[in-house]
Order: sequence, then structure tokens, then C-alpha cells
Amino acid sequence: ESHAMIAQSSLMQFVGVACQSRDLLCQRCALMILSNIASSDETRDVATRGGGLQAAIIALKGYDTPLKRFGLVCLANMSNDTQTQSQIVVHGGLRSIITLSREGDMETRECALLCLSNLCANETIYSSLIDQEVLNVLERACKEDNQRITALFALANLTSSDELIHDIGADEGMVVSLVDLAKSSDAHEQCLAISALRRIASIAKNRE
Repeated sequence: ESHAMIAQSSLMQFVGVACQSRDLLCQRCALMILSNIASSDETRDVATRGGGLQAAIIALKGYDTPLKRFGLVCLANMSNDTQTQSQIVVHGGLRSIITLSREGDMETRECALLCLSNLCANETIYSSLIDQEVLNVLERACKEDNQRITALFALANLTSSDELIHDIGADEGMVVSLVDLAKSSDAHEQCLAISALRRIASIAKNRE
């Protein structure tokens, strides 16, 4: 209810202005507000309008690590919507997310992976994800205890695409990681890995 009250008030215009402030703390707080507004299905579109999406993407390109994380969490919440997922790619956010998923510290990489997992639910941007070598990111994440489940969710989405099954099946490192996870003692990890392998094995060439 509080999300809706804020989203429908004139406060949102000040939040947008604060995102462009020269004061770093002010920027962080503004992105935190946007992130919370974007976490609700009812108010998510308000957070993305008026420069909110662009502000979150710009935050990824700065020098301040906490600001980058706030930007990533904000985008993760915004990217629960098909249209916003496409907009993130159009406005150049995907490249920055991929970069942070590789080069950031552990917490930043986890935030970036949450964004990627949501983006992997949108088949219309799969070509962009593959061009940015998202499979390499997911393969590495599958080997990290605190990132594995999120990476497997992303892979489960990607293997729903007939086109991408060929690419994933041809990636030996990815298949080996999935086979290892299929033997996991964690039932959730095991089910996700087996689900992905089942889809990959639906292509005769991949069974080899």
C-alpha cells in the first residue's frame, strides 16, 4: 500500500531529480526508493518511467560500488516485465550487467546475476544475451555455491528455446557443469539441472 501511495504522489518527480544529483548519498537513496517501487507489480511501471530505468543503467557505469549494486537491484526488480527487459537491452544496460557479473566483487556479481536470470526469461532478447556471452557467465556461476540456483533458473529459461538448445548442448563446459549439478545433494539444484539436461538431450546431436 505504501508503494502505491508514493508512486501516485508528486514525490516521484523529486526521486527522478535525486537520481541525477551530484551528491552520491542522494543518488543511492533515490535508487533505493526506485528499487522498492519497482518491486511491486502494481507500481513497477511508475519506477521505470520518467528516466528511472536510464538512471539505474547509468549507475552501473559509475565508480561507486554501492551505487552499482543499488542500480543492479533496481534493474532486477524492473526486469520482471517483458517490455522492461527489452528496454534494458535497447538502452545499453545488458553490456554493463554482463561486465559486472564478471568483474565485480562477490555481492555485485550476485546482483548482476539476478538481473541476467530475469532477462533470460525473454526469448526476444536471446540473441543479444548470446552475443554478450551470457553462457560463459552462467557456466562460471554454476560453480559458485551462492550463485548456483540463480544460474540454474536462468539456464532453465534458456533451454526452453529450440534455437539455444543447440548452443548450450555444444558448450561442453556447460553440459559438464549441469551433469555435476544433477548429482547434487540439494534436491532443488538437482531438479533444475536435470530439467535443463532433459531439454538439451531432446536434440539427437546433443546426446553424444
